[in-house]
Amino acid sequence: MTLIRKSIVFARTAIATFFAAHAYPVLDASDLDSYLFSRATRIDQAWGSDRAGAVGRIATDSIPPAAVPHLFEAESESHPAPKASARRHKKSMPAITLSRSRLARTFSGALTRVQRTIALAPPPSRRKLGLAFGGGFARAVAHIGVLKVLDEEKIPIDLVAGTSAGAILGAAYCAGLSASELEAMAVASRFRDFARMTLSRYGLYVSDRMANFCERVLKIKSFEDLRIPLAVTATDVRTGDPVVFTRGPIVSPMRASCAYPGMFSPVEVDGRSLIDGMLAYSVPTPPLREMGADFVIGVYLSADRSGHPAPRHLLEVIGQCLSIAEDKMRHLWKKDADLVVEPDINGFSFDCFDRAKELIANGEKAARAALPQLRRLLKLPEPHVFSA
Repeated sequence: MTLIRKSIVFARTAIATFFAAHAYPVLDASDLDSYLFSRATRIDQAWGSDRAGAVGRIATDSIPPAAVPHLFEAESESHPAPKASARRHKKSMPAITLSRSRLARTFSGALTRVQRTIALAPPPSRRKLGLAFGGGFARAVAHIGVLKVLDEEKIPIDLVAGTSAGAILGAAYCAGLSASELEAMAVASRFRDFARMTLSRYGLYVSDRMANFCERVLKIKSFEDLRIPLAVTATDVRTGDPVVFTRGPIVSPMRASCAYPGMFSPVEVDGRSLIDGMLAYSVPTPPLREMGADFVIGVYLSADRSGHPAPRHLLEVIGQCLSIAEDKMRHLWKKDADLVVEPDINGFSFDCFDRAKELIANGEKAARAALPQLRRLLKLPEPHVFSA
């Protein structure tokens, strides 16, 4: 035992002399025991103890990391010049020693990179769902039934695009009206709330009352006032080009989108003469893709014309021609639709506001029939069915 004690004393003396020669803090016997026999104490002191000892305090400020090959080097430039006695003792020391400052910079740089990586990692984002509404005058009320189902199923809509009457309903929904509020609005609405007769060679009606509707019901004046981004489509009557509005005043674009040829006069917006948007996009799915929608639902109102009688007047002739054109151009917007919902509007006239509840019920029925496909598209879990 005496020999062991003497060996320990000799080891203590040698190590203390070594650290003193290189200007490191001298360790007393209790400190040396901690460093030699207590790993937990060594780790704790290395990361912040007031007496970091031979390991040295590791700095945590953001110092640029050093290259790994230079971790071990000859005496660091940051160390003070050794005394004469230390220089004499240095001849017997190994040629390579651990640089405390280099070790600190390396660990500090690695810690900084980890912190930056964690801070810059973006949170997972939900994929955007867009809803496109077509036109159809009073028959567009069927769109409300689709909205009712989506709301009941807690499926959020991120973007909306509307054409003609679909633009009005889209604006109301984006302004914050719920599906039940939209239903109440549709039941109470009549054609005279949006249009009035006029003497014009371009149309029988003007849609200036739509401005009152926006201010009184929607309480909005611009696209920027909407809670959900909206696109309203129209058609340039001179060139046939589609025109899409997503910002600025909202009343004139909505009037232009509803300017049904022969019925409403064209609307001048920014020097362009605009008419109904269904001639460019009967269902405006392409604008939703341009707005960033990942999934697009198109609501298409198409009636079976085979059982209809021949047109009785000018407006019915125009309506029949436009309906035929819509059917022929379906492929232009369907390619941008992931899902198409088609409510049954057979037997409903263009001004049948008094049958709003029936149209809404048909919209609900079509949307519920499409729910399984929509759930697969959005990768939503199927609802649990409990049986007795």
